[in-house]
Amino acid sequence: MKAVLVRKPYGEDNASISEVPDPVPQEGDLLVKVQYAGLNPIDINVVRNKTVYGLKPDPHIPGAEIAGIAETSGKIIKEGDQVILYPRWFDGTCKYCTSGREHLCIHGGIFGVLTNGGYCERIAVPEKMLLKIPEGMKIEDAVSIPVGGLTALHALNMAGAHGGQKLLVYGASGNTGLFATIIGKIIGMDVSAVSSKEWVKNYGATSVYPHDGIPN
Repeated sequence: MKAVLVRKPYGEDNASISEVPDPVPQEGDLLVKVQYAGLNPIDINVVRNKTVYGLKPDPHIPGAEIAGIAETSGKIIKEGDQVILYPRWFDGTCKYCTSGREHLCIHGGIFGVLTNGGYCERIAVPEKMLLKIPEGMKIEDAVSIPVGGLTALHALNMAGAHGGQKLLVYGASGNTGLFATIIGKIIGMDVSAVSSKEWVKNYGATSVYPHDGIPN
């Protein structure tokens, strides 16, 4: 299959589309045909080998955020389902996993950093890392949920955000900022946005301010 492969000494000049072996599913894995992939800071850092984790394997396929179509069936996900990938490896057994904090798994890591990622035609991953895209949601919209959407949701959860509070979102027209705006509106917050784009009001912001015009 074709994949984006980055080689030492890394950097954009050492990334190319290459032929690589097809993935071989292990027990519990499903095959997914990649349809869309996001581009996030983590992916750029992978290409430049500037992550704190180190890359495995080497040469390396980047890509932490993907959406695709399941080509095999599992217990929940069925062949033909449109899916997104939870971009964290976790074993479900450590103290963090068992307390609902799989993203901190001491035996895990980030998909596309500690393993090859999704800038390729197919991936093989455990079924527990796949989420079915709801009916009516476009796959090209769903692809940005695993990194941008979950980052915003995690930040709001950590802040104890709830309905009736005021929320000021910097960079509200960016990926994570837009998700924060949408989620804030859904849970009943009064959302103000810092952005040069008035259209963020269409996603839940009641007020939009330029970065140098935020009221006290």
